[in-house]
Amino acid sequence: MVTSKKTNDEISVLNEQKGLYLQPYCRIDIKVHIPEIKGVGKSISNWEIMEKLRAAIQPNQFSQLKVDSITRQMVAFEAELLTRQSKKLVVQSLHGKQLKLSGFSSAFTIYANENKSDNYPTQQDWESFFADKDQTELGQRPDTVVIDNLPCYWFMDANHNSTEHKPNHDVVMQVFNKFGPIRCLHIPLLDQYEYDKSIDNSFQTFSFNNQLNFKVFIQYQEYQGFCQAIQQLKGMKLLYRQSNPNQNGPKKEMLAKMLVDFDKTAHLSSKNIRKRRFEKLKLQQLEKEAEEKAKQEQRLKQQLQKQQEEERRRLEQERINHKLEQQRLKREQRQEKIRLKDQRKQRRQEKRQALYQLKLQLQSELDQRRQDAEAKLTALHLEDKDRAKKLLLYLLQDIANLHMDKVNQCKEQERKRKQLADEKALRRRLIKKIKKQESRKRALKRELLCRQIDAASLKSVVAKK
Repeated sequence: MVTSKKTNDEISVLNEQKGLYLQPYCRIDIKVHIPEIKGVGKSISNWEIMEKLRAAIQPNQFSQLKVDSITRQMVAFEAELLTRQSKKLVVQSLHGKQLKLSGFSSAFTIYANENKSDNYPTQQDWESFFADKDQTELGQRPDTVVIDNLPCYWFMDANHNSTEHKPNHDVVMQVFNKFGPIRCLHIPLLDQYEYDKSIDNSFQTFSFNNQLNFKVFIQYQEYQGFCQAIQQLKGMKLLYRQSNPNQNGPKKEMLAKMLVDFDKTAHLSSKNIRKRRFEKLKLQQLEKEAEEKAKQEQRLKQQLQKQQEEERRRLEQERINHKLEQQRLKREQRQEKIRLKDQRKQRRQEKRQALYQLKLQLQSELDQRRQDAEAKLTALHLEDKDRAKKLLLYLLQDIANLHMDKVNQCKEQERKRKQLADEKALRRRLIKKIKKQESRKRALKRELLCRQIDAASLKSVVAKK
């Protein structure tokens, strides 16, 4: 697609409301022979050659002139003219002419001829192609025109709000209805499934045409409309005059080369239409199944993630509870130690107090008995000192025996208390050991459960793949 710089009188209206016109074009091939160059370091200016060529065809003009290829022997150009009438005059004015370029003593020879690459279909072509077809069937006879390389932007609905530049079916119908009533029109670009299939079935390279241009199949109701469409479109470029808000200013013009041919694939035959519809329904069903499968996989994935999250939360909660339980046990142990320490301290104080009381009691009893003995000795006026001494010794022995009995009784009580304390300490150690074993069992169970869950999830992932 190029911007039109000049116009000519051969432009015909295709659809004035959409700003679409038909402009004829013709191409010629120009080859400039390079003479033998003596010396080193000389370069040929393509721009200078192009300016010389433009000057050589005056008053005619090129609508487009570009370099096609360059070799050591020649430079090939491809040129387009504004009018068909000027083709012969331009070829005659260029063919065999000599060009003088600055810096070269030898002249450059020009060879020009008409370009034969634009071979548009003729009536003989489609008559010979459909000669052995069943021409009673639609699409099996000359009734369908194929037009390619149409710019999407020129055929969009003026009131569209979409960001995608896609042609409008009604606009295309309105434009090409000029040549005759249309029975059927199909734009593959608007058919998502067929367009995707065409991309998958052919090698595609990056090109702006894949997004900006489209192809259309037009089936006319009458043979006359088909013939008129091909006759009027062949050898034409599509001219688009963009509307300008400033009515007084010039309108911007753009050109696009159309590729016109008759349909050789029976694209709009009843059989192929039914086939495309069946394939479309099949693809829609496959797409629906794929979507359902994707949704189901997504749901399973979400459920698995939810289960994993719940398990993670449960394990985290168990870890927190275990940590809190350990902290509680540590607090209880500290409190128990403090309580036992206080009890031991209290027992030691009670023991010292009891011993002190016992000592006071024994001392008082000893004093009392001594006083009684002295009183008896004084009262009875015992004459025999030996008897008195024996009696005194007996009393003292009796007091000592009584004292020893009470001391032994205290020692026995202390031994029994220590034995009871040792049994309680042993019982606490056994309870602590049992609790540790139970805690270790719970940790092993949690680890085994986590491994089973991981193995199950890994098996499900492998099965899905």
